[in-house]
Formats: sequence, C-alpha cells, structure tokens
Amino acid sequence: MSADPAAGRSAADPLVHAVTAHWDEAVDPAIRVAARRLAERYPGTAAVVFYGSCRRTGRIDGQMLDFYVLVDAMGAALPGRRGQALGARLVPPNVYYFESDETGRTVRAKVAVMTLAAFVARCRARGWDTSIWARFCQPCQPVWLRDEAARTTLAQACATAVCTMLAETMALAAERSAAALWSNAFTWSYGAEFRAERPGWRMAFYEQDRAYYDRITPPALDRLGADAMAAARARRRWRRRAVTGRLLGIARLMKAAATFDGGLDYLAWKLERHSGVAVEITPAMRRRPLRAGVRLFIRLRRRGAFR
Repeated sequence: MSADPAAGRSAADPLVHAVTAHWDEAVDPAIRVAARRLAERYPGTAAVVFYGSCRRTGRIDGQMLDFYVLVDAMGAALPGRRGQALGARLVPPNVYYFESDETGRTVRAKVAVMTLAAFVARCRARGWDTSIWARFCQPCQPVWLRDEAARTTLAQACATAVCTMLAETMALAAERSAAALWSNAFTWSYGAEFRAERPGWRMAFYEQDRAYYDRITPPALDRLGADAMAAARARRRWRRRAVTGRLLGIARLMKAAATFDGGLDYLAWKLERHSGVAVEITPAMRRRPLRAGVRLFIRLRRRGAFR
C-alpha cells in the first residue's frame, strides 16, 4: 500500500460521496454572508471552507470561527503584499483576522489563505507537514464555491486527506473499528503538532462527529486495500513529524504575529482557553509583535502551556 494515496477519483466514488454527504446542509446565514465577503476580499478565490470547533458545536456568537480561503494565486489574492505572498508560498497558509456585523450579529474569524493547488498537494503524505491532511480528513463544509470544478477538486482533496490519515496511522491502532482507528489517528497527528490542547481533548473528536467517521471509514479502507504500513515504519515517520511539525507550528505562529490583526491577543486567548495558562500582553509587546511572539513562545514553553 502506498502512503501517498492518489487523489484522482470521480464524483461517483463512494469515499467522495461519504466525505461530502453533509456539504449541502444548512448553515447559519451569517456564515454564508461572511464567506461571500471573504471571497470578495481575496481575488481569485475558488472556495471558502468552514471547519474547526465552531463547525462542530454550531455556536458562532462570541466565538472565533475558522475558515480556509483557497485561491488561484497568492500574488493576485494579496496585491501589493509581496512579502506576505512569499511567506504563504514558503510556509502556507497565511492567517488573517476577519470581522463583520453585516447581518446584525458580529462574526469574528481566523482566516487561513493558501492556494487551492497547495491545499491539494498537502492532502497527500509527501513531506512531514501534517497540518492540512490532519485537519481536512475531519468534517468541513464549503460555504462558498466559485463553480462545480472547485467543488470537485475540494471533494477529491478531502477524500485523499482521509486516506492519507488512515494510511499513516492505522498500523498503530489496536483494531480496525472506526472508533479505534480515528482515536488512534488523532492521538498521533495532534501529538506531532505544536498544540496547546488540554490532555484528552483530541480523543473527543471522534465522538463529536461519530456519524461522519463511521460513514467514511469503510470506503476509505476499501480504497486503501488490505495491506497496512508496517508499525515500526509508521512509528519512525511519526517521530520525525514530531520534530518538523512543532518547528512548522512555531514558524506559522511567528508569521501570524505579523499578519493577524490582534494576533498576540488571539494567541493569548487561545492558549488560556486550551491550556489554562493566563498570558498578559503588554503595550511593548504590541509594538513589536514578531519579537514578542518569540519571547512569548520561550516563556510559555517553560511554563508548560504546550508541548
């Protein structure tokens, strides 16, 4: 079995169908409006994808939503911002803050921007970066699509992400049930990242979307076939990812300090929410967010806010 499952599948593929079965479900109108504004903000947008904890809970008031904006080219999406476009190509995605009260309700969001081509490539297991396929094997929902071609490309990429996750982790699972496979998968994938989650939080991901994981697992295993990567090889690969994943996470956080309006405040809020470690952002830190981000990382690491 290849650890780099091919993405080229037709819309009739059972796995693609299982992955996208919920895509046309109703979402809060405020989310649709926000998605349209994001598509307008970034020229050449092919898709706006809603994902993360707010998608799981359905709560948006007082929350920070998560969107991915997938574009044709970073230069066109970020006109006049060559440095940011280059950063997105080197360490995708770029992360920005979005706020709108167009519907009478305030929607705040963390917006990741990258090219659709880079997204598709990173749903495969090439290299050591798990950040895309580890997230988009999970349920997400496109809330703005340019056309049917964008939907098809996104659907195939998400199906590939599912296969990549299982191909890279199932040799390490105790059994082949959906619950065991996905709990194991999240243990390894989130364990290889720069995370601030409380212990045990990632284990709840399967339970929160049980119907989705139960639906996608049989066709994903059918696509992968009976053979699994040897457990010893899988463990070696995850040990390497534990190093590279944290380094990439640090790089992304430092980059976000420069691109994300109020990035230090968001970082402090996120860390306190997930780890319980309180962070005070001083005026001096706001004046030099990148330098402050480096120092904040060192200080919080020592205090045990993350691994």
